[in-house]
Amino acid sequence: MKKTFVLFVLSIIYFFMPVMAQTTVNSLQMESAQNITMMKERYKALGLNDIQVDSVIAISNDFRQKALGNPVIHFEVGCKDIAKTTEFYTSLFGWTPTPATMASYINTNSTEGIQGHITSLGHEPYNYVTFYIQVDDIADCLARIQKAGGQKVVGPIKLPTSQQFAWFKDLDGNLIGLLTKLKN
Repeated sequence: MKKTFVLFVLSIIYFFMPVMAQTTVNSLQMESAQNITMMKERYKALGLNDIQVDSVIAISNDFRQKALGNPVIHFEVGCKDIAKTTEFYTSLFGWTPTPATMASYINTNSTEGIQGHITSLGHEPYNYVTFYIQVDDIADCLARIQKAGGQKVVGPIKLPTSQQFAWFKDLDGNLIGLLTKLKN
């Protein structure tokens, strides 16, 4: 019973310490081998065996991954006139555009918030604003969205970056995007 309680407490401490220290999401995702080795040594010093130590770390990592959730990672502004709309936003807010086919990628020149792009699709919808939610599996997410009453609009579509994206409408008809993680 005592070891079970210790395992539980250590899992909670291991999970909340980085959160309380306000570390970034990237540091939460990238635990170094050295830190894991140090944690294993600390747990072993408490009398836990290798299997118990590995279980604590696996449980902690699972909790931490779930805590990361599905962040909003990108915005998109749809328009008819890409040059005019890009000039409007970049001149007002000091953003830096990078031209691309049918789009301008937008660097907001800030470490806060998210980056995005302005696009002219050449067809409906012309004028819209949407944001993209990062997910692991777009097909699974779209299935859950449809089951909950949302509507799939497009996708999943593979991008040149090997990511996939999709659009869906929520219960009120808002157009929202999904985007998978960029694979290293």
